[in-house]
Amino acid sequence: PQGTVERCYTIASSASRDGGIEISVKRQAGAGSAHLHETLVPGATILAFGPSGRFGPVSWPGEKYTLIAAGSGITPILSMLRTAADRGIALDATLIHVSPTEADLIATQEIALLSRRLPHLTYVPIITRGPGASRPSAGLLNSLAPGLADSTVLCCGPQSFMEMVRAAARDAGVPPERYGEESFDFSSPEAEITPAADTPCAQHFICAHRQDL
Repeated sequence: PQGTVERCYTIASSASRDGGIEISVKRQAGAGSAHLHETLVPGATILAFGPSGRFGPVSWPGEKYTLIAAGSGITPILSMLRTAADRGIALDATLIHVSPTEADLIATQEIALLSRRLPHLTYVPIITRGPGASRPSAGLLNSLAPGLADSTVLCCGPQSFMEMVRAAARDAGVPPERYGEESFDFSSPEAEITPAADTPCAQHFICAHRQDL
């Protein structure tokens, strides 16, 4: 397309690795994802702003975590897991990932490998379509994460999904200071868009690769 294409994506790469950043973009209808998949080639230059927001163990410290994601909302959580593994952090966490089908799950093989480096990580995928499917609900989340009330809960996904998780965490007794969200919707009152401290507002980076999800 002609003109400027602007979108917000979460960094999925480890904070401990230099030389580039990684994002995950699902091919679907829309100018942003279509432009990335169909137009960009290795060596292209992109204008990047940020990073913005505060999401992760640094901003939400705790001894035990319940990480809850829907769809591509797993990307910031991937960054947390990769960073913890690279830094040798003994992350104690239950990761619940909600996806329509098994084929739509992101980075399952890598999460299995990360689990070997993060022995206190429990991975729980939830499939919402097909035989044996489950619908995400407060009751289901509580059954899958029995220590929910005693953990720090971090959630990323569609707004309606996060509202459900927020209510489940509140009903389970999780205080506001131990509940955090990452929103892709800047119009949402929950969205945090303040640039990180001491971070340039704009940088150029080189597109290294892309991947169909």
